Amino acid sequence: MNNYKKEFNFIDAKKHRANIEAEITDRNGYPEFTASGEYCGSAGQCLDAIEPRTEEQRAFIGLWNNYHLKNISEVSIEGKTFFDYLIQLIASIEAEQAIYNDRREDAEEELTEDEKLLEQIEEYGINESDIDACRAYLEAMGSGTDLSDFLESYQGEYRSDKDFAQETAESCGLINEGAGWPNNCIDWEQAARELMYDYTEQSGFYFRNL
Repeated sequence: MNNYKKEFNFIDAKKHRANIEAEITDRNGYPEFTASGEYCGSAGQCLDAIEPRTEEQRAFIGLWNNYHLKNISEVSIEGKTFFDYLIQLIASIEAEQAIYNDRREDAEEELTEDEKLLEQIEEYGINESDIDACRAYLEAMGSGTDLSDFLESYQGEYRSDKDFAQETAESCGLINEGAGWPNNCIDWEQAARELMYDYTEQSGFYFRNL
């Protein structure tokens, strides 16, 4: 059996990084498995301190605990030699860790963006309950936009352009809200098309073009 040495790392359930070295070496004519690691500033045999976050991590800790400094020439796990099983297990740990890292970076980036958005909301005196409308406003108005004109531009949230047009007409006193006629004779879809030349809709939120 060829010698094998692999260094890898993962984040455990306590959100601490474990730096691991796994090795298979020839020991007096038979293959011997050894493992060591660095965890929270401690190096060497730190497996008891690691709290596995995934089944793959748990499986590796099991190998470490059961086969460290032992002859693994006759060991078979899940129909594979110890060597093949170890290689596939470490590859699975690394693949899962890469996905975990990407998700954590995305979450940190999203948190940072939310923090920046909340700073603007406070700066311009906007109600925090309008945070989704603020996101829609920034998306609709494009890069380089801030929230300085949000309060002047924001018209509210509506189910459709038609509803927005009718509500706008009522709020301007152009029609009587409780009257059937002439409301039921108005082509609100056409009215909405003309109105939207001066407004922008994003995710159900409506903004006046300034």
